Amino acid sequence: MLVTRAETDIEVSDAELLTLMGSEAANAILRTVTEPMTVKEIHQFAAVPLSTAYREVNRLAEANLLEERIQLNPRRGRHANRYVRTFDTIEIQMTDEGVVVQLLS
Repeated sequence: MLVTRAETDIEVSDAELLTLMGSEAANAILRTVTEPMTVKEIHQFAAVPLSTAYREVNRLAEANLLEERIQLNPRRGRHANRYVRTFDTIEIQMTDEGVVVQLLS
């Protein structure tokens, strides 16, 4: 059974989520991204290689554990993608019925 907060549906299976959460890089990124950050900022603050940061941010965003926000810079005519966690706390429990995952705000 998979339980999520109402406004966020996790887009991966229980097994995929547990594999993702087992990644040291993904955990470092999730601990770091408490406010909107670019992948380059995540790479610096989470102390993971840039290529790993891009890969893990994409995996976490696909699973809806990170939310992408676009910041426009009207002076330069450019934009920056920033990412932020979709939850404050994650709880993973093993029960007789299976894995229960709760994302709490």
